[in-house]
Amino acid sequence: MEISNNLGNYDQEVDKIIQKMDGVVRDFKRFSLSLPGRINVAKTFLYSQLNYLGSFIPFNNEQIKRFNAKIESFVKGSLNISSKRVFAKKTEGGLGLFEVGNFLNSQKCTWFRYLTENNDYWKEKILKNVNYNEWWYVSESNVSGGTIVKGLVGAVEKMVNSCIKDRKFFWESKLAYNNLIPIRGRRGITLDYEFFGIAAIEEIPRIISLKTSTLYINGVLLSWENFVHISGININRGNYMILTRAVEILRASLYGEERIQPEVKFLKKFFKKESKGSKCFRDITNLRTERYIPHNIVKFAQTTDSVISEEQSQIINVLWDMNFLDNHTRTFCFKLHNNTLGLNSRVSKFVRGHTSNCTFCNIGEIAEEMKETPLHFFYNCEYSEPVVMYTFREILNENDFVQMTRSDFFGTFKFDNDDKNMVLCLIALWTKMYLWKARSFNTLPVNEQALNYIMEKIKDTYENSKKFRNMVINSELRIRF
Repeated sequence: MEISNNLGNYDQEVDKIIQKMDGVVRDFKRFSLSLPGRINVAKTFLYSQLNYLGSFIPFNNEQIKRFNAKIESFVKGSLNISSKRVFAKKTEGGLGLFEVGNFLNSQKCTWFRYLTENNDYWKEKILKNVNYNEWWYVSESNVSGGTIVKGLVGAVEKMVNSCIKDRKFFWESKLAYNNLIPIRGRRGITLDYEFFGIAAIEEIPRIISLKTSTLYINGVLLSWENFVHISGININRGNYMILTRAVEILRASLYGEERIQPEVKFLKKFFKKESKGSKCFRDITNLRTERYIPHNIVKFAQTTDSVISEEQSQIINVLWDMNFLDNHTRTFCFKLHNNTLGLNSRVSKFVRGHTSNCTFCNIGEIAEEMKETPLHFFYNCEYSEPVVMYTFREILNENDFVQMTRSDFFGTFKFDNDDKNMVLCLIALWTKMYLWKARSFNTLPVNEQALNYIMEKIKDTYENSKKFRNMVINSELRIRF
């Protein structure tokens, strides 16, 4: 590594890292890797090029974009999805890759696990004006060290600030300099030392270590007088009202009318040296406050005329990530639920002259023209429907079979047995795969052939995965192979 005496030539290091990443991409592009295969290569060989230097070098936004673009281009391959989806969580319809900025910040957070053990220069600079009992409540504005030290502190500060966005971590969020606290209608107001009425330098550690829980007792806001008395911070009444109003809005959005204040110490646990990895920090920094059904599932539900709940959407979106499934199945599953399968109704929008009609209907010379949509192709087509019905009639008992709906087939099943529901979801997926395979060979589907194909899939997975084997046993389905 070569850096100038003013720590300014990071571009040179970025170029070296990009060159190494290009070498990895060239080596693996020779192979026809599946989507899960490319993801594994990226996590193993591309992120590792960034891990060490990125833990302390303060890369700027443009440099981060270059790294993200390199990883995105390799993993996507010919897959047509947005950049946002590449780095989105799997439950949100994404690939679950790490956004480089968030990934490197979480790596920097892991360095703080060693602050209680060493006496290095950077420890002295970081802990100079901090409450030693909760030294992770730090502020970049209060660090006098160089760029690298400020980068470490900034990463931890961003992570602790993010706690305010989630019910689990809300009570541990930092207040001072937290730009995620919505001071509505108050332009120019910053939650800095001046806002809290700092009178002496000795008060800085108390202000830095202020957290959400210090504003409450048993879930009820402290009065201004009680807060000043307990905390020893002389914030004026007006600013205290501004602060508590903003924090209370966030609390109400997470807890509603519920007035609870649990004793939580997640951050203390995360910063213990015994803890491993950076995932806990990455998860906090990447929190979302709102709950919603991801766009890909909204569209999938529309094209299949199904009703899919938020809870079901999360199950569907992580189905492709089950590691006991083969890569071909996982790739098909991701494309299906992300609406990128090459069905004729979709392809015809991009290729002039391409038919939008159903492949099976064309082969069977059905007079009526039917568009090849997901709903028609996998469920309503007169060649597909018998396959679906025949398969599930063989596996389910009569009472369960008559309860089965289209939303079950495209979404998730709703029996009381979770293992049974998951096995049925996978059987529905393999049924769709068989229909897609028949389409690829330009042949019509056959009931017995479909059932044999699905039973072979079940048998192979059953023999190679203890987790799936337990699911099948607990499901009590009529599976024989």
